[in-house]
Amino acid sequence: YFDPATLSQIELFKSASSSLYGNQAMGGSINGRTVSPEQLLGKSIQGKKVRNTVSYSSANEGFNNRLAAAYGNGKFAQSVVYSLRHGNERKNNSPTPSDPQKSKGHAGVIKSLYKTDSIKWTGTVDLFKQNTFTNVNSVEVKDTLSVTHESDRTRERFSLKFESIDKLDFPIFDQFSGQLYWQESQQESLNFQEKKKNITARRDINFRTDIVGFDLMAETSLRFGFSKHV
Repeated sequence: YFDPATLSQIELFKSASSSLYGNQAMGGSINGRTVSPEQLLGKSIQGKKVRNTVSYSSANEGFNNRLAAAYGNGKFAQSVVYSLRHGNERKNNSPTPSDPQKSKGHAGVIKSLYKTDSIKWTGTVDLFKQNTFTNVNSVEVKDTLSVTHESDRTRERFSLKFESIDKLDFPIFDQFSGQLYWQESQQESLNFQEKKKNITARRDINFRTDIVGFDLMAETSLRFGFSKHV
């Protein structure tokens, strides 16, 4: 439930990375980073920047417009990324009947960043909405006159992250970071079938996931003779 246009970086771990993501990442993990003021303005977070990109794909008659903007004064910065996407099913040149499909989606990420002398705060609002409509012609046989399927996917994520900027003079740790986050994702599907003798069938399928969490991490450096461990 995300639009790749809102991402600035994707990291792929093909093997276990339990030291970073816990024991549930034994088969690998994917880490995606959304666009931030630092990515658009640099570490100084100063100035203004606006980018607009329009792309078209003839394979599925897909259209995407991506707008990214950021502003910063050195201490406070804000960025906005918005993606509008329309498309159809990929063109099919085989004798197999195609199932015409249309999709449209909206995605946006707003980030606010504030730096103090020792801590950097980042607030994020991440929104996603997609609608897909399919005319399932391939199963319209015998008594079935028409079959349509419509799906709506939505996701909302809010997070507040803090992290130390410079190394701290503490006996236990040198740096720390933490994040408080909440996310709700939902999919609603409607399958409608029309058959002979005025018979209709309707199936509603709903799925929802809510996540609330808090992460806190502290780092320290250890020295043993000529060796150093972070």
